[in-house]
Parts: sequence; C-alpha cells; structure tokens
Amino acid sequence: MGQDAFALMYGVRMDDAALKLAEDLDESFSILDEYETTGGVVPSRTEEFVGFFIAGGEEEDVPELRSFCVDDVRKVYAKSYKTAVERWTHFIVWADKLGIQLPMPGLYLVKTEVA
Repeated sequence: MGQDAFALMYGVRMDDAALKLAEDLDESFSILDEYETTGGVVPSRTEEFVGFFIAGGEEEDVPELRSFCVDDVRKVYAKSYKTAVERWTHFIVWADKLGIQLPMPGLYLVKTEVA
C-alpha cells in the first residue's frame, strides 16, 4: 500500500456523469481501457476524480505540487495545465462519439496514492 499525497487535477468528479467511465462494457473491459487502444493518454483516476494531473500525482511530466495562489494556477503550472487541457479535449471528443456526455472539467485538489 502506497503513501497518500495531494495533487492538482484537471477533470471531473466520479460522482458526476464521469461514473459512466467506470462502468464496464463487458466483464473486463472498461471505457478507459478502450480509450487506451486509441493511442491517447488515458486519464488518471483517484477514488473521487478522473482527469489529468497538473501538479503532483504520478505522471512523469508533471511538476511537484508547491504553494501557489489559486488565481495564478494557470500561470504557475502553464505547461502542465496546457497539456492537461489538450489531453482532456482529445479524450472528451472521443467519449462524445460514444455518446458519453461528461460535465465541464474543473481544477481539483485531490488526494492520490503515490509509491
């Protein structure tokens, strides 16, 4: 069992329409698994959220989480924020083609398990 850490994520709550992402298409193949076959970067999941990390978390190309003013998040984490938005946009276009309607994404401070 790993250690918990805080991270900043761009995505949606799992208790919103995002729950559809966790539903199985069959016994062993989830929608996120199917998305992986497209070559797209698969969103990360925590217990409550699905999306892409902007700071902290487990993705290699994401900076460490540090102190920042909430109003400056897009400036402090400009590169990883832009990457997360681009990845989410690609993912949501694909999901929309399957008829999966997700709510508007937001920025969330999440607890995630790290090594």
